[in-house]
Amino acid sequence: MLSKFIFLSAIVLLGSFVKPVKTNYIINFKEQKTLAGLGGVTNIKRVYNYTKERITILKWDTYGIVITVGNEPFNIQPNGGILSTDIWVPWAPSAKEFTRHRLIILKENRTVLGSIWQEDEYVRFNNKDEYAEGARPIAGESAAGGDRILVFTENKGQINITLKKFP
Repeated sequence: MLSKFIFLSAIVLLGSFVKPVKTNYIINFKEQKTLAGLGGVTNIKRVYNYTKERITILKWDTYGIVITVGNEPFNIQPNGGILSTDIWVPWAPSAKEFTRHRLIILKENRTVLGSIWQEDEYVRFNNKDEYAEGARPIAGESAAGGDRILVFTENKGQINITLKKFP
């Protein structure tokens, strides 16, 4: 308990010396405004899993050297499983940012199905857990901004991932 107190005190002390840095990627999340030609906040409100396997979504969203936000697993059961949630799709406008900000999609045996992130005006997808410059927008409603439904379907053993507008 004492070490946790010392650790948190060090963070507070260090925080008092850190000056905010302005970038082109600062977003007013509360009002979901678009800045610097970027799309707004994309929020996954619901996830449907129509596959035979449990799907896990890891939100990898880290800031600075110490503080980590996210990294909690979201598990969606197979055969019609539904998850009602709020998962903001992380921004990753570069390979460096991707290492700290993305959604990692896993199937039951922990095999990576791919990664989802937001870059410029689109939600993007890569079937590997790696940044791909100019990666294709995710299937469906890929324009950045607004509430979405993430849908997993299966066709001949192939898992497909689609974004749809939330009602």
